[in-house]
Amino acid sequence: MTKKYYVVGYGALNWDDNRAVPKIPLPGQETSGKILEGTPGGSAANTIFGLSKLDVSTAFVGAVGNDGLGTELIKSLEDEGVKSLVNVKDGHSGQCIVLLDNEGERGICVFPEVNDRISIDELSAETLDIIRNAEYFFSSSFACENYYDSLMTQLELARTAKKFCFSPGNLYTNPEGKIRLEQGNIIEDLIHETDILFLNKDEIGMLTGEESYISSSRTLMDNYDIDIIAVTLGREGCLVRTRDDVVDMCAYKPSVIKDTTGVGDAFAAGFMYGLVKGSEPGLCGKMGNYVASRCIEKTGARDGLPYSIILA
Repeated sequence: MTKKYYVVGYGALNWDDNRAVPKIPLPGQETSGKILEGTPGGSAANTIFGLSKLDVSTAFVGAVGNDGLGTELIKSLEDEGVKSLVNVKDGHSGQCIVLLDNEGERGICVFPEVNDRISIDELSAETLDIIRNAEYFFSSSFACENYYDSLMTQLELARTAKKFCFSPGNLYTNPEGKIRLEQGNIIEDLIHETDILFLNKDEIGMLTGEESYISSSRTLMDNYDIDIIAVTLGREGCLVRTRDDVVDMCAYKPSVIKDTTGVGDAFAAGFMYGLVKGSEPGLCGKMGNYVASRCIEKTGARDGLPYSIILA
């Protein structure tokens, strides 16, 4: 009998090459900086990692290349107790170059490689069974630089899930982006399948074309069969909308801001932890804010993620 995992994730696995710079350069500019320690990453993978640290039973579906980075990416999940359902493919593992400025803000260049080539046909019967039986299936965007295989698989898996939790990110919400221009119908279909939707205030505006994140969340709730929409607002905290209510939750103030990489992923981990524990959506938002505040106190998307949530 296949073991049941409470939350199963699906998304890109990337090795983040971190670089500290005084200011992120604009086109035509040049700067200097220093090399920081590399860290494992990938949006959905960061969220699943955070949930596992909080002692939630998790598994992760993805792909890495047959290289040293792939071995490290799988090990980083397994060492934290995540069940690896990661396929090893011929080619390079995904990589990101992350530029961190003096304010903790970042710019990211993504090189997806094998991340974009996950076909539904190569997933084992065990993997498909684990996804179907999980209480929550959590997924985020793929870069889709040269292939749309992983995007197509994403939609097929979402349709089989009990509860689909979706964090589309800038790559899927930007109306001028390659993915929306070429595959917008699939993004639309994914949102139709979504039960819990995670966006930041810029992404929800791009998705709806509205300036107000409050009215944008209402539009999405009216037009799609979504149970919960969580909108992260940076230093202002978050907005959580359900079919019956809308609440604002204030942010927690971090002791220091070192790196905002993965802060949205951290919020999703805290929010999902609340769902797993049966908390009301507003309290889930508060938990998400807490985990996000801890994340940005350390460099990289994972080192600051806590082993427990202590709410004031």
